[in-house]
Amino acid sequence: LRQIITAPPPDEEPPETVLRASLGLWLHCLSSGNVGEGAHWMRMITSRYPRPPRPETSLTWCRAVWVAGFLLFIHGDHNSTTENIERGEKVLAQLSATPSHG
Repeated sequence: LRQIITAPPPDEEPPETVLRASLGLWLHCLSSGNVGEGAHWMRMITSRYPRPPRPETSLTWCRAVWVAGFLLFIHGDHNSTTENIERGEKVLAQLSATPSHG
């Protein structure tokens, strides 16, 4: 994950690759005791993707934002947790208002 986050993505690689790769990070960080590092990486990912890269990646993006919020909360950064959760809620509200997503 470190390499995926720090290296620029190849042109042909979709942005959701990084988002999908980050979804299991919370469990790894909790079991290994690296919550601070995980919070750092998730902060970088959510900075790189402050919004869903494409409409069809919105749900994956929301899941990644949840992981970021969870790790930031455990790490003690409650302001960043709140910001992430609020951004995710806005995107989810837009998804539910879209007829195709019901």
